Amino acid sequence: METGRRDFNVKLTVRRNGLEIVVEAPVEKLLSELDSLAELFSKAVEKFSVKAQTAAGMVEEAEYPSIKPSRSTTGNLQALFSTAWGQTPRSLSEVSKALEVNGVPDSPSNVTVYLKRLVAKGFLRRILKEGKYYYYRIPEESG
Repeated sequence: METGRRDFNVKLTVRRNGLEIVVEAPVEKLLSELDSLAELFSKAVEKFSVKAQTAAGMVEEAEYPSIKPSRSTTGNLQALFSTAWGQTPRSLSEVSKALEVNGVPDSPSNVTVYLKRLVAKGFLRRILKEGKYYYYRIPEESG
């Protein structure tokens, strides 16, 4: 009997951002196509919305951008706010949820510190609305 044989079928299930993709194929095929599958999954996550739980317990549709997570909270926040999502004012809870669905959760107090730093650097703007701060980025003009 041959050892290390990789021609048997396996079922790969990937879940992220409320999306699930299931692929069944021989191990060799999955290994050779892993980068393509990752790209497919990233594009699918970008295109489809996520169900978010509101404080009232109701489910609402909310779209969160898909980012390439880094070890840096600043980098993750810059990636979020560099998307179209980041051009709309976002509350701390929305920013925290966006980090969470991208697999890089952080405490609200820590996120607040980094958001304030990005405001101080001029990367983000902040507005006070109904007693809460909202953060957003104005798109850079090209030309």
